[in-house]
Amino acid sequence: MKPSYLLTERDLKEFGLICERLDGFHPVTNIKHEIVCHSSDGFEWGHCGSGPSDLALNILHVLLPVGCDDHDPVKLIKGQCSQIAFELHHRFKWDFIESMDREGGIVPIDAINSWIKEQMGSSYQGLNQKKLQWFKC
Repeated sequence: MKPSYLLTERDLKEFGLICERLDGFHPVTNIKHEIVCHSSDGFEWGHCGSGPSDLALNILHVLLPVGCDDHDPVKLIKGQCSQIAFELHHRFKWDFIESMDREGGIVPIDAINSWIKEQMGSSYQGLNQKKLQWFKC
């Protein structure tokens, strides 16, 4: 089943990732399943798999959009993402999505911002800052 959407991407940029289950089963997030690389069935969390991978990739796609780096976009099954979002999405999944409780949880935007800057190190300075105006330093 495809996920429902709780909020908007603006809420992601203000509050972070929000995941919960309707009726204890159906995954609901504040992220649209806009691009597909691993799972056309929808998002998941709390384990290693294609649903968690696509959730991580879609989060980073919103926060590190195409054009934020100097690389050509990565073509996916559906859509495209920035090279940096693609390179970081499995690590993001391992650090945040796999360990989330099956019922859901929240990953604050400050934690996501800090994680991105930590992962990128000095190469963060090379990103197109106009594309990252939302980013809280």
